[in-house]
Amino acid sequence: MATAYSQVGKVSFEVENATLAEIIPIIERSTNYTFLYQDEQVERVKNLTFRFTDEDLRVVLEKCLEGTNLTYRIEDNTIILKAGEPKPEASLPQVQERKLTGKVTDEAGVPLPGVTVVIEGTTVGTATDADGNYVLNCPEQEGLALVFSFVGMEVQRVVVGDRTELNVVMEAEVTEIDEVVVTGIYTRNKESFTGSSKTYSEKELKMMGNTNVLRSLRTLDPSFAIMENNLMGSDPNTLPDINVRGTTSIAGLEQEYGQDPNQPLFILDGFESTLATINNLSMDRVASITILKDAAATAIYGSKAANGVIVVETKAPKPGTLQVNYNGNLNLSFADLTDYNLMNSSEKLEFEKLAGYYGDLDANGDIISEGYAQTYNSRLAEVRRGVDTYWMSLCALLYHILMIYLWKVVTTGCVMVWALITTKHRGS
Repeated sequence: MATAYSQVGKVSFEVENATLAEIIPIIERSTNYTFLYQDEQVERVKNLTFRFTDEDLRVVLEKCLEGTNLTYRIEDNTIILKAGEPKPEASLPQVQERKLTGKVTDEAGVPLPGVTVVIEGTTVGTATDADGNYVLNCPEQEGLALVFSFVGMEVQRVVVGDRTELNVVMEAEVTEIDEVVVTGIYTRNKESFTGSSKTYSEKELKMMGNTNVLRSLRTLDPSFAIMENNLMGSDPNTLPDINVRGTTSIAGLEQEYGQDPNQPLFILDGFESTLATINNLSMDRVASITILKDAAATAIYGSKAANGVIVVETKAPKPGTLQVNYNGNLNLSFADLTDYNLMNSSEKLEFEKLAGYYGDLDANGDIISEGYAQTYNSRLAEVRRGVDTYWMSLCALLYHILMIYLWKVVTTGCVMVWALITTKHRGS
């Protein structure tokens, strides 16, 4: 135990085979002084054994630092330990300090009051005011760094360097939340939910396809089965037959109730929905889908949940912000003719001649009709001149140019619409 008696201070304590790093907290607790030092320099001083009784603080410091390259300086209520400096004389020299100012804000530029600003490796620091501003006297020290900490924000370490003004933007600390189960009425922690359930995110659904929610869900979960309807064939207007918990053997229930009794219950954002609504739901609107598979869901929804529950949560709009969502898909399809051995102009002309397109041929293979012969010879002259257009390649080129042009028109239109919306939003 140690007790401070005067302005400089008298301390009393006893240590054996202690390190300087262990003695410093004892002195700090016994006096109103705070130490400023570099950890690696202090950790080298070991095997210290002392017994002080009402000893002057300067004497204690000199004995603790005896035989080392460390010296001390006292400025206000701070004791600075440094290496390679001359011993302090009777008159205490002034420590060179620098006044550091700055402002701390969040990512949106809002000032953060109460942010703790501490010199790294020490307990010397301050806090920001109501406007996020701070003022801190820092010693001139190489490699000096400040540590900024605030609840809900990531701790930041900033090297001061030669700056006198240091503004910091703090980022929100992102932490993973516990897994939850969305039942449609409330959200429960996964560990406290006793029923059988499975949740799929938007990313998982889109990995299986981006055309239909139910088909992606069938691929992900084997318990979610879409039964084949052979009577309706490939009719696109027919709603699928879905089975989650098996089917009933009682016939005629669909005619009596007006819907399939084996169909699960569909919940969309907390409200009961229909199969048609879920089937036509855009994949880009879905945030997650939870399947409640067992009878535990009947405690929430009653007998309607006997065949399972499909809980769909859509993306909630962010309050106070304007949102415009655009998804564009450009698909280019073209027949693959690389396996076809197409004729060139010379081969095509010869094929037409042998096929009788220019009339009958004589025993020498020449065209008998003088008019057809003249037409054939004129075309043969063009072929020999080098006319050989590959129309399929030209059509493919024109097709790609047209698609690129249409894509630019669509994207330019979207940018103009977005600019018009944001301009009106700012004006309102």
